[in-house]
Amino acid sequence: MVLSAEEISPPSPSQIRNSLLEILASANQFTLEDLDLNRNGELSTAQRMKALPNLILGFIFGGIPLVFGFFTLNGLLTQGVSGTALLMPMLILLIFALIGGFMAFNALSDLLAASPMVTEGVGHKEKRTSRGKNKSTRYYYVVEGVSFQVQKNAFAALVDGEKYRVYALPRTKRIVTIEPL
Repeated sequence: MVLSAEEISPPSPSQIRNSLLEILASANQFTLEDLDLNRNGELSTAQRMKALPNLILGFIFGGIPLVFGFFTLNGLLTQGVSGTALLMPMLILLIFALIGGFMAFNALSDLLAASPMVTEGVGHKEKRTSRGKNKSTRYYYVVEGVSFQVQKNAFAALVDGEKYRVYALPRTKRIVTIEPL
């Protein structure tokens, strides 16, 4: 015996889009206020600060070899060690310094960026696993051929084949917001 019945209509496309937006915001750790700023071509201070860990890492990765190399080179040259004997160690330290400098430059560019990079198109997920004894897996959203690395917990939030607009830091392509279209 049925006492009452109510017809349940399927959710509208806008309800589905709003639900997907809430899931993406939670998984990628952004607010709807951040998204509004990005839609207006602006980055919030919190979004810019996402580049700060890379800046610090770049300074450490690049600065320590420079300082170490300078003091080592200075000390060894005062002891009479030939410059050719120091060539290989100094070359290795220089490579580390250049890589660290590149990392710091990219992060600093993102910290000073006035507006986000915007990419729009059909999106899908990619999982890439490195080979070798220390395997690691990285997770990506790919929109219009541009890959954006995401955390493992954010990976499942993207629905393959849907159209998205991604706002990211311009140099490092770190996602700051993403919205379904």
